[in-house]
Amino acid sequence: MSTTSILFMVLFLGVTGLSFARHAIYGLLLYMAVLYLHPQTQWWGYDLPDLRWSLLAAALAFAATFVHRPDERSLPLFNRPIVIVILAFLAWVVVQSIWAVNLERHLVLVNLLPKYVLLMLLIYRCIDTPDHLRLFLWAHVLGGAYMGWDAYSNYTGGRFEGFGGPDISEANAGALQIVTAVFCGAGLFVAGQWKERLALLVLLPLMVNGIILTESRSSFLAAAFGGIVFNYFAPKRYRARILGLSVIAMLGFAGLANEQFWDRINTIKYAGEQVEGVDTGGGRVEAMAAQLRMFRDYPEGCGHRCTAELSPLYMEDWMLTGVGANRGRSSHNTALTFLVEHGIPGILFYATLLGWLYAVFRSLYRQLDALPDPLPAYLPGIAAAMAALVVGDIFVDYLKLEVRFWLIGAILVVVNLRWLAVQNSKALEAEIARQGGELKADPAGSPADGPPGPRPGPAGDSGADTPLPVGAHGSVVQRAPLRSRYKSTSDGAG
Repeated sequence: MSTTSILFMVLFLGVTGLSFARHAIYGLLLYMAVLYLHPQTQWWGYDLPDLRWSLLAAALAFAATFVHRPDERSLPLFNRPIVIVILAFLAWVVVQSIWAVNLERHLVLVNLLPKYVLLMLLIYRCIDTPDHLRLFLWAHVLGGAYMGWDAYSNYTGGRFEGFGGPDISEANAGALQIVTAVFCGAGLFVAGQWKERLALLVLLPLMVNGIILTESRSSFLAAAFGGIVFNYFAPKRYRARILGLSVIAMLGFAGLANEQFWDRINTIKYAGEQVEGVDTGGGRVEAMAAQLRMFRDYPEGCGHRCTAELSPLYMEDWMLTGVGANRGRSSHNTALTFLVEHGIPGILFYATLLGWLYAVFRSLYRQLDALPDPLPAYLPGIAAAMAALVVGDIFVDYLKLEVRFWLIGAILVVVNLRWLAVQNSKALEAEIARQGGELKADPAGSPADGPPGPRPGPAGDSGADTPLPVGAHGSVVQRAPLRSRYKSTSDGAG
C-alpha cells in the first residue's frame, strides 16, 4: 500500500473518531473531502479496500449526530415547505418508474434523490452554530481549490475535462461547482480574520484559473450574474468592502484569462447560429423545439434521460452526437429537463423551488439584524452561489448536481440559526426580567432589601454572583426589551 493510501486511511479514521468524540460536523467535512478526492479515480485509490467511501463517510457522520444531538429547539426539517415539495417530487419520480422510456436510466435518479434528501438532513443536523457553517463553507472552498489545482497541474491544452468526483468531471459541471465555491469563499473573506483572508488570497485565484481552463461559457455567465447578486445582498456595514472585493475580483479574472478563453466567450454573441469553423453551441434552439414536441407527446414525463433516448425520433441527424446505439442528444436546459422528463409535476417543482429561493433570500435579507454574526457576511455568498446555479440551469442540464442540495441545506441552516438566535434572545430577556423582579427599590433609590449591587447566584453556583446594572442613585436600571431588536421570524417561504 502506498504512503498516500496509508495517509488517507489514517485521516479517514482520525476524522471519524473526531466526529464521535467532539461533534458530527467533522463527519460532514469528511464526507465532502472524500467526495472531492474521489479515491476511486486516483492512482493511490487502487490500494484501498473496495468500499463506497463517500457513502461510508456519510453513514458514520449520521451515526455521530445521534451521539452529539442537535439543539432540540431547532425547527423540524421535514416540516419545512420546500422539503415537503422535494419529497413530493421524489414520490412522483418513483411513480414514473411505471412508464419511464428507459427504466434503467430512470432508476439512477430514483436511487439518487433519496440520497440527496438524506444529505440535506445530514447538513441540517450537523450544522447548529455559525462556526459549524463556517467550517462547512471552508470545506467547499478547499474542495474547489483542489479542483483548481487539479486543472492547473494536469492541463495539456484546449478545454480541461476530467475533474474527479461524480457528476462534476465534465467541464461545465466542474466549472460551475468551482463558481459556487468561489462565492462561498468570498463570503468567508468578508467576515474572516487576516489569516483566513491571506489563505483565501491564494485559494481564490487558483479556483478562478480552474474555471478559465474549462472555457465554460455557461459558468462565465453564471459567475457574472452571481457577482451582481453578491453585491445586491451585501449588508450595509460590508458594502464598501464587498464592492472593493468585486473590483479586485474582476481585475484578477481579466489578468488570468487568456486569449483562447476570450475567443470562446466571444462566441456567445452568435446566440447559437451556425458559423463554419466556430463552436457556437448551435442547434440548441432546434433541440428545445424538439423537446417541446416530446412534452406534447408525454405530458406526464417520459422518465429520466428520456430526451437522449427519444432524440433520434424528434431531431435531425446533424443535431445528434455519438455513434451507433449511443447516438442522441441530451437536454441542455434544466427547466426543459424537468418539463420533458418529469412532466407537469416536474416543471411545477422547479418553479416552486425558484419561488422559494426568491422568498427565503428576500426574507433573510430583510431580517439581517436577526442573524447572528457572521451570518450576514455569509448570506451574499450563499445567495450568489445559488443564483449562479440558476443561470447555469439555462444552458446545461444540472438536475443531478449535488451542490444544489448542499446549498439548499445551507439555506435551511441559516433560517434555523436565525430562529435559534431569536429563541436565545427571548430566553435572555426572560432571565433578565426574572432577575430584575428580585430587586426592589424605593422611589428615592434606597434599596428596600439591602444594598444595591450583585445578587447571589443560584444554589450550587460556587458563590457566583449575577450583577445587575445599577443607576447613579442605586436604583436598578431598566433594560430595553431585547425582542425589539428582532423582526418577526415567521417565514412562510422557509
